[in-house]
Amino acid sequence: MFKKFFNIFWKKNTRFKDKVFREKRKFYMFSWKKSSSFFCKRKKNNKFQLKINFKLDKKKILYITFIWIVISLISIVYVLKWWYFSIKKINIEIQDNITDEDIAYKSVDLIRNKSIFLENKENIIKKIIDYQKNIRDIYISKRLPDTINIKLKSYPILMKINYNDNIYFLTSNWVLIPYKKINDKKDLIKINVIDKKINKYKIISYKKIFKKEKIKKIYLLINSFRNNLIDHHIWKIIYYKNERELHIITKNKTIFIFSLEEDIEKQLKKLIVFHKEKDKKLKYVYIDLRIEDKLYLCPYKNEFQCLRNYKRIYWKKMAK
Repeated sequence: MFKKFFNIFWKKNTRFKDKVFREKRKFYMFSWKKSSSFFCKRKKNNKFQLKINFKLDKKKILYITFIWIVISLISIVYVLKWWYFSIKKINIEIQDNITDEDIAYKSVDLIRNKSIFLENKENIIKKIIDYQKNIRDIYISKRLPDTINIKLKSYPILMKINYNDNIYFLTSNWVLIPYKKINDKKDLIKINVIDKKINKYKIISYKKIFKKEKIKKIYLLINSFRNNLIDHHIWKIIYYKNERELHIITKNKTIFIFSLEEDIEKQLKKLIVFHKEKDKKLKYVYIDLRIEDKLYLCPYKNEFQCLRNYKRIYWKKMAK
């Protein structure tokens, strides 16, 4: 019985010790400032402590409100710029009968749905000229919110060229364009190009026929001929590409043969002097100006032999 009685106190004592032991395992330390029976929580040595001390006042509230307003405005402008102010309509006005309207629309098709503010005029002009190099004047105007108006005008036509059963126009900036049924000028120069090695493919540039310097030379020669030999009205012009010769056939069936490899001015001067001094009654089948300081004539009295010789040399492809 006494044993049981002492066991009760022993258990109580054990419980107290267990409690103290558990408390000591925690992060507690003894507080000297308070009673000896009081324990306080031990502070951890945390090196990285973030202290936030933020108090709202009127200035801070205004500052935050201003930031939100700016962000909202930027968002609204961004949406308007890319949606409301995007290019949806393109109106092209052709101011001549040379420029191709379908190609013009195709050249600027990629600018649709782009910002009307960001798409500059230089970029649009470059796109148009890349597709049609014969265009001279380009006027562009923007009409908010979504429309661009474009006016186009081409360089004037200098010559009409027949090559490889295809007809082209040569503009004054020396660019070939496909033939269009337009009202040709009466004085428009027409040239038939004869080539041994006919190009089976479509010509997209004048360089496929002749170089820029060559066509300039041809044009100046024809103009000088028309201006200085008024009595000889041109009926047909043939350019023999391989021989590098230009044959001008007049309405009285006289053939003038020029070499594009020789000095054109000398050949013209020689012809003008002969034209002034010759007997007006005499007619010739052909006048050959290719050799320097010489002039070969074939009079009509020898027409049969002259034409036979001419055809024997240039039989490849006589222009129709």
